[in-house]
Amino acid sequence: MLKNKKRKTVEFKPVMGSGDKGFTFLAHGKKVTKTSRRIELLAELDSLNCLIGFCKVHLKGGGKSGDSKGIPAILDKIQDHLVDAGALTAGYKTGGKLGEDVKFLEKEILRLSTGKTVPKKFSKPGGNTVESLLQMARAASRKLELQMWKASSLKACAVYLNRLSDLLYLICLKSAKM
Repeated sequence: MLKNKKRKTVEFKPVMGSGDKGFTFLAHGKKVTKTSRRIELLAELDSLNCLIGFCKVHLKGGGKSGDSKGIPAILDKIQDHLVDAGALTAGYKTGGKLGEDVKFLEKEILRLSTGKTVPKKFSKPGGNTVESLLQMARAASRKLELQMWKASSLKACAVYLNRLSDLLYLICLKSAKM
């Protein structure tokens, strides 16, 4: 059984070999090749979500990097947003949910940037483990944003990822001081 705090428990029923011929299914049963653009984008969203989770563990102290006052909760919310982006990418109608997610990011960007100064030159990743992981997540978000712009029907995902990379940059600056 798979469990999720916000969703009901569902039974996992694997179908062995169903994708062995290079095809899979998107939302509402649409059959696509495993090399389709949407499947690649879903894999990249999954990878970014995993990286955000890894950052969250380190920020909570699991990586002995200390706590950074509320950032793990923001990252947890971002993971929920990335699931929304995945649903939209897979073809589900999310009812404008990503627009609400963008507003959350904008609010956090304003909160974290108020009264702060940023480096005048490009900052080099590697100040500490958490900052380096967050920089990797920021770069992955930017790369995925560019890929989403190529899929013209996924503009909402691209906009979300644009804001996410901005927020992750601010979180990187904060974590570099830890």
